[in-house]
Amino acid sequence: MRIAKLFVFAITLFFVSLAHADWTDPQAAYLCDGKGQVFLVKAVVLTSTPDEGTVLRPTGYSTFKSDKKFKCVIGKAVVDADIEVREPHPGGNCAANTYTLINSLRVNGKEFFRDRQFFNDACSDDPVLYKIEIRPLGAKVHAEACYARWAWGVGFTETNCVVKDF
Repeated sequence: MRIAKLFVFAITLFFVSLAHADWTDPQAAYLCDGKGQVFLVKAVVLTSTPDEGTVLRPTGYSTFKSDKKFKCVIGKAVVDADIEVREPHPGGNCAANTYTLINSLRVNGKEFFRDRQFFNDACSDDPVLYKIEIRPLGAKVHAEACYARWAWGVGFTETNCVVKDF
């Protein structure tokens, strides 16, 4: 009987040693390129282990680390952004994640989104906003917001983009 208990204990220790929790750190990175005439916001997904779904910050982009209000001039277009960053906190659903909210995004004084938008919300089962691109296009300003699902091993899939011209 004692050998059986030791065996069960040893097997339990073996399987517990194999278990580990994977984590993701969803963020948002942006680029205001007046010369290239483009404003971009892209999702960044850091992961606990190397994975096909890992999305690194693109070269030249800055990461939103705290709340930020700023203006980006791209040609004849002026983009005004009001971004809120909620740091991880000790309790609650998905508390370990950083949350990026777009409180307001205006192009030449006109709102792009009707309501506040979560950006790269890793806790959502629905497609999430993961890319914004705004650039002058002829006499108009072309704005695109892309939504997709993120999963381990694949990254963002099922992309659907919404276009709005100003």
